Amino acid sequence: MEQCLEILQRTIQSEDGNIKKAAAQCLGLIESTHAANILMKLLPDKIWQVREAAVKSLGKLGFPETADILVKMLKAEGDVRKAIMESATLKAPPPEKAPGGGAPGLGGGAKKPDAKNEEVWQVKKAIALALSNIKPELAVDPLIAGLQHGNAAVVMASMVGLMNLQALKAEEPIIALLNHEDWKVQKTAITVLGRLRSEKCLQQIINIFNETKNEAVKVEVIVALNNIKHEGTYKLFAAAAEDDSSDVRKVAAIALGNTKDEEFVEALIPLLEDTIPSVRKAAADAVVNLKASDSLDKLVPLLQDKEEEVQTSVALAISKLFLLAKL
Repeated sequence: MEQCLEILQRTIQSEDGNIKKAAAQCLGLIESTHAANILMKLLPDKIWQVREAAVKSLGKLGFPETADILVKMLKAEGDVRKAIMESATLKAPPPEKAPGGGAPGLGGGAKKPDAKNEEVWQVKKAIALALSNIKPELAVDPLIAGLQHGNAAVVMASMVGLMNLQALKAEEPIIALLNHEDWKVQKTAITVLGRLRSEKCLQQIINIFNETKNEAVKVEVIVALNNIKHEGTYKLFAAAAEDDSSDVRKVAAIALGNTKDEEFVEALIPLLEDTIPSVRKAAADAVVNLKASDSLDKLVPLLQDKEEEVQTSVALAISKLFLLAKL
């Protein structure tokens, strides 16, 4: 282990961003304060992907003494919890045309952060998620406490916050909310557990699907199971493809396509003739995802579908299947 650390310590001196990023990722697998100290040397790196990798690895290691430097990187003034929550929800801004473009390889033209140049959103988001693991008392614990609030809106908002922070610590208390009397709370819990990829909740949300008559809840169960991706739940997608609700059939078709298992092509074939255009389109796309070139004859009639959107989707699907068949 010591030899590995020595190699990685030398590696972070490289001028190649890809090499430094790989070193940062490796350091996150070594549970030692020495590894954390090496990672902190990468936090001011001029390449944002290297900084992001270093932050993520520090989050995995979870050493409390690294929290202060990460808080400083967030430039949180006063309310650290608010800064963490805001950073955890950051997304890519609309694309802008940059003159000349960035340099090849990592970096993408991003500059080293300073007082005038705020940290890129990817790194800020990584910092927020790392802090939620290193010091859960900053944001995670208060949100978990919010799950016990008497106001359903507060409970749901707390769950969404925990989802944004990818707080696995909240898994059990959120699973308990699957039995909540308010169906909206139950639906939010299903959504969040799906995003957290919780396998502990599988049987409970399958039972909910089988027992509920609420279409919105059924849809959310399929979406959650699609996110969790556990082979034992795939047959439920096939059953859901026969549901009375077109919304349920649509998400079931998408989920079946994401299984990557040709066994489920048969469940998709009837959906190609569904009365609802969005279901037909989703089924056609799913057939392509399953690389089911044997089903071309089922797709051809849809080239004359009454809905132009379905025609276009099927035309693309057929082209992709022919390409796959040649490969």
